[in-house]
Amino acid sequence: MTILKNDRVHIIVAGHRRCGTTYIHDVFNAVEGISVLKRKEDRRLLNIDQIKIDGLDSLITTNRSDVTIIVHPTLVLYPECLKTVVESCGRTTIIFLRRDPYERARSEFRMLCSISPNSSLVISNKDSLENLATEAIRHSQYDRLENIVERKCLNTEFVRIPYKKVLEQPQVLLEAAGLDVSLYSDSIDGVIGESKRLDSNKSNQRFLLKPGRISRYAKSTYSSLINSSTMGYKFAKALKRSEVGRFVQARLHDKKFDVDKAFVEYWKSGANV
Repeated sequence: MTILKNDRVHIIVAGHRRCGTTYIHDVFNAVEGISVLKRKEDRRLLNIDQIKIDGLDSLITTNRSDVTIIVHPTLVLYPECLKTVVESCGRTTIIFLRRDPYERARSEFRMLCSISPNSSLVISNKDSLENLATEAIRHSQYDRLENIVERKCLNTEFVRIPYKKVLEQPQVLLEAAGLDVSLYSDSIDGVIGESKRLDSNKSNQRFLLKPGRISRYAKSTYSSLINSSTMGYKFAKALKRSEVGRFVQARLHDKKFDVDKAFVEYWKSGANV
């Protein structure tokens, strides 16, 4: 299929969290001829007024490519914002990644525990733990979330793909939008060959932080960098993946609290209703 210069294709991975979206973003960020967001999950896409004023071109890596892949799994939780993004695009395909609901929810619960303010105190507050578990479980109610989006984003193509399939064959996103994958195959194969350097963001690497001033400072510094600018975002991610970053994280993590065991109890108790 030939894409005309004035017929830019947008593929929006709008959901769901903890389904390999960091890896997908990083893969296509390195593929020649494809644009992505300068910052994965750019918060500006969750602000309707800002989208209308700034448009998308200022948020993506280049406005010269014919294909843009926007990876922002949180958009499924903000259907009005997603609608505005779609209206700012040309031809659009919205992708929903599917993972076993329990596994996805457990992974998000672990993540939420690790990034919550005063995360080291979460384990002593039953209400806080229950709220985080409920939030993670609700985000695994795929049909409910996706149906709302489909009602908002009319005349848009929707595709649901098992997340493991996309991790193994990223090109299926291009196929879902009807693109000629052969145009990008060599570049994708080259990126996958070097994929060990990409951020796998595995849930089993998520832990609560130990209590103390150093943990609070490290967390606030990282968050500030992530939210400051595109350069700050890239620096924070590079620092996190570096040997120094991993060394520091290993010493700040509190591995005594069994997050997975806590989640199982909430899932069994009916919090998944």
